[in-house]
Amino acid sequence: MGGNVGIGITSPTEKLMINGNTNIAGILTAGNMGGANLLANSTNMAAYSSALTSLPFVDGKIVEVLDSPQNGNSASCYNWGGSEMFPINPKNDYEYSIWVQANNLHNVYFGFYVYDSNRNTISTGNLANPYFHTGYEQTNGGWVKITAFLRSSATPKNADQTAVVTSNKSGPGTIDYVMPTNATYSMIRFGSCYGSAGSAGRVYMYNPVVREVSTRYDENYGSIWSKFNGFNYNVGIGATNPKVKLQTSGGGGSVPPLGNADGAFYVTNGDTSYGILS
Repeated sequence: MGGNVGIGITSPTEKLMINGNTNIAGILTAGNMGGANLLANSTNMAAYSSALTSLPFVDGKIVEVLDSPQNGNSASCYNWGGSEMFPINPKNDYEYSIWVQANNLHNVYFGFYVYDSNRNTISTGNLANPYFHTGYEQTNGGWVKITAFLRSSATPKNADQTAVVTSNKSGPGTIDYVMPTNATYSMIRFGSCYGSAGSAGRVYMYNPVVREVSTRYDENYGSIWSKFNGFNYNVGIGATNPKVKLQTSGGGGSVPPLGNADGAFYVTNGDTSYGILS
């Protein structure tokens, strides 16, 4: 179905245009919402570490990657990489990701720090030493992508600053964190630690990326609302307490819940019903 959609505007010129304030207390996800990769370098691993080697990536291209080899000491950490600080907004969500090749002999660590406006490390909850991933990985000679999220300060959180519910876009074995309201900067860090005594395992890491993936606003006005129900979010347009995935109210139109087995739903404008099949 083509065309543009307007809320509070009669002649939208973009796919979605909103004239007025918007309250999104839940998650609005987009491939790139106002921000590309926040890291100045992702494929240039020399920006993160001098411990590099060359390997074929998933596309077959030979690239330089972080080489984190176990040195036989099961009580130590090995070669690590880390980024410079980059600015973040505590009202937004950020996706952190990195590619890993590992042989399951030592732990893969993928973490971050957050800082206040004076660039002091924030240690609220478990933020003094936070990791999205700290477990073993076995990639059988291939590459896997580790993905996790640093969530908006408005996200329901536990006492250790982890998110009550992990995003369904997070990878297995990862933890989402919730940033405090004074978070102003962040950085990304990665490497391996604590392998099996005397073994010679290796971990390779490549292409760290941080992207802004959603925006939330806490002001108590606007006509689009999202309500967290403990498992996911329901969205309301003109409805401040939506009880289904999408609930609209006002303006003479409605989108009711799923109507029948073939996936049809309809939109009414008060005098005519228009059927739309999924």
